[in-house]
Amino acid sequence: MAQATSLQPGQIRHLLRVTSASSRHPERDSLVLLLGLTAGMRVTEIAQIEVQDVLFPSGALREEISLRAAITKGCRQRCIYLSHAKAIEALDRYLDCRIVRRLRTTDDPGRYRGLEPSSKLVLTHKG
Repeated sequence: MAQATSLQPGQIRHLLRVTSASSRHPERDSLVLLLGLTAGMRVTEIAQIEVQDVLFPSGALREEISLRAAITKGCRQRCIYLSHAKAIEALDRYLDCRIVRRLRTTDDPGRYRGLEPSSKLVLTHKG
């Protein structure tokens, strides 16, 4: 049985450059691509993950993210690791963008960087 083709490093760099240059929401779209490519997350998992899954209450990023059984394929809890530098950088950039645009924020900037903990991490263009 033939193996599925995967993107080469140069193709990934090109994809990220094109996304950054042509997307309406480059921070969000780059984050989605990097979470899928570097952390092995599925699209439905990326869409369902919440701020509290990725951040500690202090606002620090979690290195190990526990994906709830309700959002994973096969309904089994699993862990992913945020260890890729570009994915961490994209996540920080996207969270900063959400804070600046005041998308699902609270009045307490000391908890979860001022974001609503139960809001989805990746928001649609409508918020």
